[in-house]
Amino acid sequence: MIPATTGREALLAAQSCSDVELVFATSTVSEPNVGVLAQALRSDARTGDVPLLIGADAQEDASAANVLAGREKNVMILPTPRELDAATWAIQKLNDAAGVAPVPVEDRLVQGRAAARALLQLLKTRPAIYELNDVNDLIRRLLASPALFDEGLEFAATVKTPYAQQALVDLAGDKRFGVDVRNRAVDAFERQLADNGSLLRGPEIKAMYDRYNASEKEDDQTQRVLSRLLDVYENATKR
Repeated sequence: MIPATTGREALLAAQSCSDVELVFATSTVSEPNVGVLAQALRSDARTGDVPLLIGADAQEDASAANVLAGREKNVMILPTPRELDAATWAIQKLNDAAGVAPVPVEDRLVQGRAAARALLQLLKTRPAIYELNDVNDLIRRLLASPALFDEGLEFAATVKTPYAQQALVDLAGDKRFGVDVRNRAVDAFERQLADNGSLLRGPEIKAMYDRYNASEKEDDQTQRVLSRLLDVYENATKR
């Protein structure tokens, strides 16, 4: 999901995503309004068939939206969904009307993993090709997805940004993950430091040591992971 606050942001997000399956906008969206947004989506080959769901909070909003966008194909105006069941119903109703067959989740995961691996190869050979903020956001998204976590860990181990190193440090210290995952984060951190050196700042380094010092009453596995994290850092940065 790619959030947007204006019509222009929604349009640019849709045009920049190679596999966008649905665009959702409220009837009050501005800059441009939903009518212009619908026309712009339809006039672009990349988004010409993308279903557009317009949520309206009042009857007058729905009427205005119909005037602006109702004649565009694959457009539906419905009450703005406020909960998961309503959103699921609205999306299914739109897909049924548009005759769209969503790509199976399993296929999308295969495609996502392949795309992540290809992008990582590009970043290895041409590291300046993407904005660092975009790469950092991708690392965050991949690590937050259980299905794409392995790809996220590989990105964080490889990409030369302070965010990647900090993400691995945070992951190693996060007790919500099993000790095996946390040790994999330490392994990735070791690779990061070996390839790129330390990019962490003073406060972040201090926080790493403080986290270990505060773990004396925690379980042995946690203490060992945090101790190993410090050993990896110190071995990589000793002069």
